[in-house]
Amino acid sequence: AVVSTQSTGMFYLYGVRRRSNFVLQRNSKNEGLHELDFSSANTRPLLAPRPGQQYNIQCQHGIFRPDVEHRIMPKETSFYTTIIRSTVSHFKSAFSFFGAENSMRK
Repeated sequence: AVVSTQSTGMFYLYGVRRRSNFVLQRNSKNEGLHELDFSSANTRPLLAPRPGQQYNIQCQHGIFRPDVEHRIMPKETSFYTTIIRSTVSHFKSAFSFFGAENSMRK
């Protein structure tokens, strides 16, 4: 997750310096502002962009769903990028993040 965290930080710094409008959304468990719940067609950002402007940056974890994405980000000018992790690396990270190794030691 180090690469994704570093990349996110660079995108946020870029956007802050340019006074960009960020898409922010609480996740379904209200645990933070780091991911959009694209499982719902009713996904709405937490904060509206400045009056007369549109969103510039969405830098969150999520599964790409064009039908939802294009309601939030401007379709004509959007650029999408992703970081794809190996399955083993992703599993190890999730295993550690969710504390599975602690529950297995008991």
